[in-house]
Amino acid sequence: GSLAPAELDRWLEAVVAETDERRLAAALLAGAIALARADRGYVLAYEAGRLRGAVTQGMDYAAEVQAGFSETIAARALYEARPIYVVDAASDAEFREAASVVALDLHTVVALPLLAGDEVLGVLYMDRAALEPSFGPPDLALLMAYARTGAGLLAAARARHAAETEMARWRACAGLGARLAGVADAAAARRIVLAAVSDVLGATRAHWLVQAGAGWTALDAPAEDISAGVASWVHERGEPLVLVDAGSDEAWQAHASVQALGLSTVWCLPAGSDVLYLDAPRAAGDRDELRLAAALAAWAAPVVAGLAQG
Repeated sequence: GSLAPAELDRWLEAVVAETDERRLAAALLAGAIALARADRGYVLAYEAGRLRGAVTQGMDYAAEVQAGFSETIAARALYEARPIYVVDAASDAEFREAASVVALDLHTVVALPLLAGDEVLGVLYMDRAALEPSFGPPDLALLMAYARTGAGLLAAARARHAAETEMARWRACAGLGARLAGVADAAAARRIVLAAVSDVLGATRAHWLVQAGAGWTALDAPAEDISAGVASWVHERGEPLVLVDAGSDEAWQAHASVQALGLSTVWCLPAGSDVLYLDAPRAAGDRDELRLAAALAAWAAPVVAGLAQG
């Protein structure tokens, strides 16, 4: 084979040294590109069937998706859970007309599924203009061994991050509980909860919404200051929602409140029978922020409801 096991070991040492998932994926990709003598590539990470993130080297992934070539091969490796090796894409009847093959004069293409046990965590894609060195079965086996090891490390990084996130969630709930201890007024409790959630999300406005007939009323703001459609969506589904650039979102841009308020980012969180509505003229944070904010809202909802009834 054209791949040297000693070279693979050197790159694995670099990958093992990383603990952050994104940096680990970047190191894994750099090693794979070096091992395969590739010109460019990317790693796509998936979770529960959804794209979690993309790490690239030597290419723009968005443009690559638009071209459609590499995505087709990557999807095949992902869903068939096996390595895909195209010896000469320029001569392959299935791929030779693809835009990226023509524009970049691509020949060798390799896509490897990232398998951790029976779970496919993502896919590693690489290509190059050169035909040589070609890969035989031993080479592909070594590349798959490298990809499997990387996938195992990615799974461990995810598990570690999930445990850290859960611990942070419980600490935040405990801190909120301490601030609510001794509060006897529901309005004061709502203000404390809204402040805590706003701090997590970086929101500039936060409202506590209660149902009023067929609509919603913000206890501390005029009714026209909120988007009732967003609140109803969250209440019906019982799950948090974040809209990024709401004014450009096809599902929401027609709403009068979205247009009138010039909203950029809107968060809406279920809180028992009520809804927390927050917005800001900035980009949304990551999913961990949303999950933490949603956990605080769900934890505090019965406390506030009990004070309101008392």
